[in-house]
Amino acid sequence: MASELDAAIIELVIPMRAEYVSIARLTVSGVANRIGFDFDTIEDIKVSLSEVCNRLIGGSARLRLEGRATCRIVFVLSQDNLRIDFFVDGAEGVEGADGAELFSPGGASAADDRFFALGDRLAEADDRLAAADRLGPALISLLMDEFEISPNGRCVVSMKKYL
Repeated sequence: MASELDAAIIELVIPMRAEYVSIARLTVSGVANRIGFDFDTIEDIKVSLSEVCNRLIGGSARLRLEGRATCRIVFVLSQDNLRIDFFVDGAEGVEGADGAELFSPGGASAADDRFFALGDRLAEADDRLAAADRLGPALISLLMDEFEISPNGRCVVSMKKYL
């Protein structure tokens, strides 16, 4: 098992715009390949990364217009796993701009009902939107070994895949 001393860290900072998600996908593909993940697992990781990025970017319209925020993605490579942490930077002083409101508090392993809180609110307005809102987080939970939302810290989402 790898220790923290064996870990390598790669950071990628992209503007909060959808056209830059492909750069993050290419980066995670290379990083996951370097660790030794197979093709199908790399695709699962790319889907999960895309879902988190698109959710953060899609929910940050006000910040995009102001040109203030960036999405910082930190890849922590170990011999037996890949951890990916997502941060929203440059949004200091903007209420509710940390991206955490796009995911419910806690983590998928802690309590799924808390995880789907946003979807439950949307269900009152439109059942189809609620179903779509629940799909992304549920998909990430299935594809990744660990998936955690941290709204009380600077890291909005952290996910991990073991080799």
